[in-house]
Amino acid sequence: MSLLDFNFDPSVTFEPSSSTKQFGMFTRKAKRAFEFNFPGMFNTSHLNLTILGFVMIFVVEGFATVLAHSLAVNVIAIVIAIFVDVILAVLSHLFHSKIIINKNQQIFSDEGIRVKLKTQVSPLITYKNLFYLLILLSGVFKFWLFYIGYLSVDFICVGIFLCYIIGALLHISCTGYLLYTMYFAIKIHSEFQAYESSGMTRYIYDVNSPLRTIIDSEIHLNEAQRGEHKVKLLKYDDNRREYCFESCGIMNDSDLNFLISRQSSPAQRIIVAKFGVKHQFTNLNLGGLRLAQ
Repeated sequence: MSLLDFNFDPSVTFEPSSSTKQFGMFTRKAKRAFEFNFPGMFNTSHLNLTILGFVMIFVVEGFATVLAHSLAVNVIAIVIAIFVDVILAVLSHLFHSKIIINKNQQIFSDEGIRVKLKTQVSPLITYKNLFYLLILLSGVFKFWLFYIGYLSVDFICVGIFLCYIIGALLHISCTGYLLYTMYFAIKIHSEFQAYESSGMTRYIYDVNSPLRTIIDSEIHLNEAQRGEHKVKLLKYDDNRREYCFESCGIMNDSDLNFLISRQSSPAQRIIVAKFGVKHQFTNLNLGGLRLAQ
């Protein structure tokens, strides 16, 4: 069982709070591809690589800074800039959750809503990229602080430059993801402990009231089930079939991928993928978050 992937044992009736589910959107997602590419929602991907990348920041920048100090370069400002990078990386990641939510909503929205969503997400991506640019400039600034104390162009100089640029790129790709994932892990583990200590009476879903999302499809779909999550035939009369997604708890990305893979044709997979994302989206319980209408 992996809490960070919203992957719970079928016998566990735990469901995190809406705020924790939404905070899970800050973690790294793996894009999924069937007949089209679409962003993930309820899985945390490549966490080990993210941790490794974060550790490597302090290896490469620490090496460069210690070397600079051994060459009689004043490194106080460089050390301060390294910690400023962490702050910039955290600020750049503030927009990640809304970007992920927006891109998922685009999957099942009609063309008019999709245009509005793209308009809404564009400035968020721009703000994020501006912080990324500041992190890269900080890497250049740290090198410049080294250079004005070293005043020589050689292999050491080039190596120091590469270390700080690599450090900046690792901050961009790892720092925000890791720090937000750590906080998300604290939130979800706290709620799971409350679920267990309460005798499974808190943070629990009602097995008798599954979440349903009607699938608007004129073509036949294959019924499928994974754990508590189903593509289900609701009714069949006068040669018309009506299907739905039905879930108890959270249908994560792996669950949805399985249900999509049970479909035989590209047309079936597209329908199940789109309405599956809509089903996941509904489970987020977004409340007052402003969305395109």
